[in-house]
Amino acid sequence: MATSPPIAALAVFVAAARAESFRAAAGQLSVTPGAVSRRIRQLETRLGTPLFERRSQGVALNAHGQTLLDAIAPNIDAIETAWAAAIERPAGGQTLSISVPPSFARHWLGPRIAAFDAGSPAVDIEASQAFIAPSWQGDRIDLAVRYGRSPWPGVAHRRLMTDRLLPVVAADHALARERADPSTLDWAAYPLFEVRWPARQPALMRGDLPGWADWLTAHAGHGQNARIMARHSHYDDALVAAGDCNGIVLASHVLVADRLASGALVAPFGTACSIDTPFEFALVTPNRGQPPLLAARFMAWLFDQVVPCG
Repeated sequence: MATSPPIAALAVFVAAARAESFRAAAGQLSVTPGAVSRRIRQLETRLGTPLFERRSQGVALNAHGQTLLDAIAPNIDAIETAWAAAIERPAGGQTLSISVPPSFARHWLGPRIAAFDAGSPAVDIEASQAFIAPSWQGDRIDLAVRYGRSPWPGVAHRRLMTDRLLPVVAADHALARERADPSTLDWAAYPLFEVRWPARQPALMRGDLPGWADWLTAHAGHGQNARIMARHSHYDDALVAAGDCNGIVLASHVLVADRLASGALVAPFGTACSIDTPFEFALVTPNRGQPPLLAARFMAWLFDQVVPCG
């Protein structure tokens, strides 16, 4: 049976091929160079052939890569053009500017936003992706979603969702085939991945997120021989890296719930085998009275989308 093409990876490939640099492509796509490199490596593995010649100053397509670029670039361009046309709004419509964390945009808001669009065709959502709270005057943001510890100083905020952390693996991982017992598992056999924010992140988000050590203490009763392979600042990077080397990610339940439901990811110890986190997803608005009507309407819609974390 033919498998569906990896559209996201192909779009990354086109950007890297045109820029002749993984770093430059990463800048265009607002991701890390490592994320671009992993996407390209996954694509090459899937095709069974290299696509680039790696050089000291950037990269260059080889013959296989050039053939692929010639075949798919017009189609990627057509998809982007069609998408731009699809999201155009009628003249005179309203604009709502929101700011959301990148992983939240990709894994939670992105799959749901079409429902809001369908019910509000005259509303144009301008979404920017960032970790830190916006400068309300300079950024012209109406509403932000942030992940961290409350209370949030200097702004009005409402909790959207609490969160918890649980181990997940890819659907083809050995642990996905049958429920495992964490207390008897040979943890040294599996590379572990977790999310840690760099020191430049604001204090609200730094150092407090539980990790593998906390989960192993709670559910395995041991784990001194566990291998924490890498700590990433984005769940996207952690999930890709774990998939590359048969690893296990300690992930946000909010961000992976849809992929667990679809079967793309599996919780090998069950979804109840999790740990609480003091962090929450919160809706943040300027601390100056009630939010604008459109922002309040979008906030109400967001609350309607929330499913209890179970």
